[in-house]
Amino acid sequence: MAPRLPEAFEQFEQRARSALSGGASEVRFGRHHHSHAIVTEPDGSFAVRRLEYTQAERDAYFAAHRMFMPESAEQISKPRTVVATTRTLDEVLQIVKRSWPW
Repeated sequence: MAPRLPEAFEQFEQRARSALSGGASEVRFGRHHHSHAIVTEPDGSFAVRRLEYTQAERDAYFAAHRMFMPESAEQISKPRTVVATTRTLDEVLQIVKRSWPW
């Protein structure tokens, strides 16, 4: 799989609002490969989390597929380390807009 074209913030914002209001628990984003996600937390707040995988997850993927590429990392990564938290979707989108290289 080739890297995707970078997404303009306005496109991401529309995709995030649609997905999260439609019941999705996370929306992934990044430049050519997704590296972060906005996640709806159990208390209804929102967090930006870094997409990460463990060495064990990488090893298992490699054992099953005999290769590991950036697309593989994106596929097995889970939202883990919290980068920012907010009470509302509007607030988290403003944080992402200010801090991401759109």
